[in-house]
Amino acid sequence: MMTDDPLGGLRGPPAPEPGFEPQREERQRRRIPATPTTVLLLAVLGAGFAAQGYLGKEGELLASFQLGSLMPAAVLQGDWYRLGSYAFLHGGLAHLLVNAWALWALMRPIEAALGPVAALGIFSGTAIGGGAASLGWNLLRGNPLQSAVGASGGIFGLFGAHCAIYLRVRPYLPPEARAQAARPLLYNLLINLALAVGAGAGGLPLDNAAHAGGFLSGMAFGAIASVPRLLPARRWHRSATVFFTLCAFALASMEGVAVAGAVRLQPRTLHAEGAQTVVPWYVVELIPGVADTADYQFQVQLRRSADFPHRTESRTIDLGSHPWEERRAIDSDGVRYIELAEPQTGLLVSVACLRDPCAEDRRDALAQEVASHARTTGPP
Repeated sequence: MMTDDPLGGLRGPPAPEPGFEPQREERQRRRIPATPTTVLLLAVLGAGFAAQGYLGKEGELLASFQLGSLMPAAVLQGDWYRLGSYAFLHGGLAHLLVNAWALWALMRPIEAALGPVAALGIFSGTAIGGGAASLGWNLLRGNPLQSAVGASGGIFGLFGAHCAIYLRVRPYLPPEARAQAARPLLYNLLINLALAVGAGAGGLPLDNAAHAGGFLSGMAFGAIASVPRLLPARRWHRSATVFFTLCAFALASMEGVAVAGAVRLQPRTLHAEGAQTVVPWYVVELIPGVADTADYQFQVQLRRSADFPHRTESRTIDLGSHPWEERRAIDSDGVRYIELAEPQTGLLVSVACLRDPCAEDRRDALAQEVASHARTTGPP
């Protein structure tokens, strides 16, 4: 959350005209020009949340994954667009409203001072930077299935840009203006620290890696941005504008790929030693032969073996061109799962429930779908 107009005090008042009223002059000084890019971005965030609600009938996590939530395992499988598309999704109405208000407070003065290209480029580039930081952090911690959504990476990037711009213009400001410009930045910092501590104490999910990545990249972006009427032009400003434009196009492209993928869902491939199969779009490979569903409900395993554990029941079903033996078993932890074995090739597909209560009908249907596409690719 942010206080309004963090760049307050950076723009000097216009020269007074004859008969100009002091109150009107003060209002004119504080008025931020029209910022259509900020409004458009807010509309896109609202559209993304509406799409989540429309698709959420099958589950909130699956809807977010379908629309492009950030999940490291999926990124490693080739879904690189998720490094940016996650920023247009949110984990609930409160999450959306907080981020929308913060975006309104931070992006409007940036757009007014730097222009729409720089403002959108800073948000876009820092959202991607925050996504990359979140990806790296979760991979280092061994959380490849950690899902992330929200525009806060880009919002922290805008805040970082504010801080960098303040540090650049500070030497040119009189003492009173310095204090006026620094005060809102300090308030914003304290508010966000309080939110982080409160969310952590309440057990709420908070992607601090994305926040840190967005803030640091925002500082870098703010250090190279052109600030008309406040700072002299530099030779790199034109290159910075081109860079911001490319960042905006990159984020737009990522979101476009996410939308296209949500409309036309593509199956994935699960590889194992000597075997492979086709799995639904929401099944993400963790390691060779092992995959989890994006809603954390089931784990799918594929392997080739002739040695199967004790079964409580067995029957033969026809899948594809070969009969499969369907067996149900219980592991040492009491988890009930289904196994499908193809005796001729030694293919084995198992699907286990990761949560209680177990949706056995859905589990069994998933196992049969995976087994029907399984094939050998070499010796086991």
